[in-house]
Amino acid sequence: IHPGMSERTVQGLILAAMAVEEEVDGPSFTPIVAVGGNAWEIHHQPDQTLLKSGDMAIIDLGVRVAGYASDMTRTICLGKASDWMREIHATVREAQLAAFSSIRDGASAHAVDRAARDVIDDAGHGETFSHGLGHGIGLETHDAGLRMSPAVEDFSLQSGMALTVEPGIYLEGEFGVRTEDVVIVRDDGHENLTSTTHELIELPV
Repeated sequence: IHPGMSERTVQGLILAAMAVEEEVDGPSFTPIVAVGGNAWEIHHQPDQTLLKSGDMAIIDLGVRVAGYASDMTRTICLGKASDWMREIHATVREAQLAAFSSIRDGASAHAVDRAARDVIDDAGHGETFSHGLGHGIGLETHDAGLRMSPAVEDFSLQSGMALTVEPGIYLEGEFGVRTEDVVIVRDDGHENLTSTTHELIELPV
């Protein structure tokens, strides 16, 4: 991935990488690549926007293996990130960790969402976190009936549930940051199935 590529080209690279993995049945959804201001659109569909040095890019992807779906998001920077970008990225990561610390058997989904949302609110970006914290995942990327969001009815987490945890901050006309992992609810906490680094990845340009 480098400056001069389009979002569509990066999406093609992702799909090609999936295609050569024999155990992968295919993508669990069409990968999202959102560069710079395009990240304002939460589920942006990649277009011909070109990547530039200094851009932040949200990459949201998943594969299907043995019938089950995965889903993860990381935010990268083409080149060295500014202090402002690092601050936003750190806030999103702090929000995710706050959610993780609240997850356990019997926990309220609203309370887990609130734990993450409070961090982003306290940083002054609450109005930009415009979606729920996560959703159920399993045979479908979005399993029906499980959404951690203040916009839907609350429910109690149960041991064995698989959920995404994906807080985000989206700055209109600038850039966005989202970090997403898949976790399994356990009796006394959670198990994180997503092993990719949470550090802000700065690609050489």
